[in-house]
Amino acid sequence: MEHKCVKDLIADIEALSKNAVLIIKEWGIEKENYIGVYITDDGHGSLFEVDVDADLNKIYLHWDIDRLSENFLVAVSRLAQALRHECRQPTSMEYLAFQFAYYCLSNGESLAHKHAHCLGTPGFRPHTQTYMSLTDPGEGHVLGTTRFNDWMKGAIIHVEHLERPRNLPRENIEFYRVPSIFDFAKVRLHVGPAAPTTYFVGRRVKDSGNFDEDFIKLVNITAAAAAATAAFFQGAAGCKVSMEGMTTSQAVRYMQALRAQVQRKKKQFLSAAWNLNQMIIDDYDITVPVELTQRMEIATRAIEITSIGGFNKVTRDEAAHSFRGRGVHLLARLDTMFFEGSISERQNRLRNDLFSALLTTDKVRVEDLIQELDEVVHIPDEGNEPLLGTAKRFLSTEEPMLKRHCETESEWKSFTKMLKSLVTSKDTALLYEEYDSDPWLSMRKLYRQKQMENKIITRQISFDVNCRAFRF
Repeated sequence: MEHKCVKDLIADIEALSKNAVLIIKEWGIEKENYIGVYITDDGHGSLFEVDVDADLNKIYLHWDIDRLSENFLVAVSRLAQALRHECRQPTSMEYLAFQFAYYCLSNGESLAHKHAHCLGTPGFRPHTQTYMSLTDPGEGHVLGTTRFNDWMKGAIIHVEHLERPRNLPRENIEFYRVPSIFDFAKVRLHVGPAAPTTYFVGRRVKDSGNFDEDFIKLVNITAAAAAATAAFFQGAAGCKVSMEGMTTSQAVRYMQALRAQVQRKKKQFLSAAWNLNQMIIDDYDITVPVELTQRMEIATRAIEITSIGGFNKVTRDEAAHSFRGRGVHLLARLDTMFFEGSISERQNRLRNDLFSALLTTDKVRVEDLIQELDEVVHIPDEGNEPLLGTAKRFLSTEEPMLKRHCETESEWKSFTKMLKSLVTSKDTALLYEEYDSDPWLSMRKLYRQKQMENKIITRQISFDVNCRAFRF
């Protein structure tokens, strides 16, 4: 539809709504769930209303700012959530509000992403410890995934192209391709704080074919030019970067440089994507490069290289509410507490016992350990502030293992007093500053060094921070 008169535009939208309802009723499917949107004004109160000024040829949108928000884009995002809760299609005026919101996004407006959903911490996520990543370049999420609460519960809404048009060979076009950042902005509008939203930022460019010659350009393109930084500004919980076509030493260099350039919040993750079906040349920190061809050896080495590169992403499989599922959930919690140092010696011994019991499918022993670790089972989920959850776990554990690396008892008391104050005030900004400052940083460094007496993989990456953050 194209009109110069807004009055005619509104009339046509309302007529379209009536015709859509008549067709759906004629088909006898008016009570079915739809993948897609049709406009209906059939028996529903609209959250948006329109006044038309025919003389000035203007439209005025009205909505309940107490129920939605004073900010227009936030109000439209909450409208999407309201439609999910009420399991209904938008009215004609609500449909118009979405179109106006898209127009605002295309003209540089941005949604406030203060409450954007992060990926959380393994073991302390609200719905499930295994995220299913639902992937679409954008429109399918807007018309399908984001229409129903159940479809987003326990899922990551991932934006990426996964198909090759007309089955073209890989030499012509990549299977995994970068989606539109504008489409990602629309997906974020519809998702709001309901689920984590992630974005694929692509793979390295190969202008000259020489990694060293292309290095600065490929890092800056991925990090700054409408890719990772842009997606994080839109509220992305994570950005996925492909390591395809690089040796392990190149991947480490690439990730470390990319991590330094990307602008993001602490709880926004960088994720490294490795192809387990392609050979990888492993030349990092070894004298003679080797070719990795087996999936397990590629996967194992990829985890280590990703950790060294400073990226952060965790994936878990096979969760359920069976005894093993509850045991795995508990093990995920204990592993997280071991990583952060909030676990006690007793809990750590039982953590190892639980791993062995799950490995041998010892149901009786798993059930006993779940009861014995009841205090860990009943730790509340951390919500959308992972570091706040970490601080609470330190305060609830009598003798956390990290304490052994504190210089004096008085220093530990001062440290926990500071944590308690920040937890009470919910000052996450200052909490992140303290995390990267002494004594927390020094204790974590000593804790990691103690762990490295054995052959393990660590993902502690804050040692290169040499200055304390200041507050103005």
